[in-house]
Amino acid sequence: MSVFGLRCYFNSNLFRINIGDKITIEYTLHSKSKGVDIVDHCTIKWVKDDYFGVQCHAQTRIFDTVIKELESN
Repeated sequence: MSVFGLRCYFNSNLFRINIGDKITIEYTLHSKSKGVDIVDHCTIKWVKDDYFGVQCHAQTRIFDTVIKELESN
């Protein structure tokens, strides 16, 4: 995970993705006291074997919000 995107794992036997595909990713960031649920709209930027990288479209807003929530714990 970075401010600009995510590296993800998938089982390529179940489905195929291609560079440029638009997807929605749901994940939870955990801190010591709680987790923050994130839903982000992303674009596939690269695919290699069972991994792919995405660019998150709202990454700065979400990253800033998550950091503030985690720091408040």
